[in-house]
Amino acid sequence: MSIELEYDIDIAHRIVTDNNRWEARGYNLSSGIYRGTNEMISSKEYTSFITNRERILSVIASGDQILNSILLGSNDVEAFDISRFPQYYLKLKIAAVKTLGRDEFLLFFFGEEETQLFNKSVYDIIRPNLDSYTQQFWDSLFEKFSVQQLINSPLFKRDKCAERIDEVLYKNLYVREGQYDILKSKIGNIRLRLHIGNVLDLDTSGMKGFNLINLSNVMNHVTANKNYLPFKHAVESMPLAEDGIVLNYNIEHRETLSSNGMFEVFGDNFRAFDMTDNRIQENIIKKSVWLMRKKKWK
Repeated sequence: MSIELEYDIDIAHRIVTDNNRWEARGYNLSSGIYRGTNEMISSKEYTSFITNRERILSVIASGDQILNSILLGSNDVEAFDISRFPQYYLKLKIAAVKTLGRDEFLLFFFGEEETQLFNKSVYDIIRPNLDSYTQQFWDSLFEKFSVQQLINSPLFKRDKCAERIDEVLYKNLYVREGQYDILKSKIGNIRLRLHIGNVLDLDTSGMKGFNLINLSNVMNHVTANKNYLPFKHAVESMPLAEDGIVLNYNIEHRETLSSNGMFEVFGDNFRAFDMTDNRIQENIIKKSVWLMRKKKWK
């Protein structure tokens, strides 16, 4: 067992055993895992942004952003997260897609009955498709703790809008009937590389240009005192292909983005999209703001 894996297992066990919400809170190396996305990835606008984006850089989070992108054409994936735990969850989901049918997948990750969620017999079927490190991580948790101990601990972030099967089906394309089988046919042919750390410190200097960089709501966590310049500089240093775009949404500061001069900071290469009423409205703040930087605006 590697030192890093031993560290990850030790911290995860401590979080579950001590119910240590302080250690798993916020945005850090031991932040909790999102079981599912709370973003409307299935919306027409979001889908149009991520379709046919072969090479992507994406936050890991729940893994749903990446799985939806693979369904829609991505096959060369660089994935990052500041927390060490989401990488194991993403690899568990990928192995499950390879192994399980759609209904089995939904019940294993989002089933409401204790006998369905993270079912040990189903995990044993998935397990051979996991690498050794990921096997050891999940083995250690499933052998020591009950499902309820795990999901009710800070190791998993609680979000009812991202945990129910009906919500998961509403927000994601990859779990819908017909689409799941398409994802299954593609999932074994992707190139995946993982990066753990703050996106502001991510070294992308040697990387080939991306067709899509999906930062989710990372800006909320890395803009201390609404100082957007470090985030802007980090985004601008990331290599983009000629058709490349960077997506980010902001919720926490949505009512003050315009008044505090954020758009002046980001400049003309950024646009705001109103994802609430499905109309593109530049520099108008609504409930969910997406920022997009593109090398060439058509």
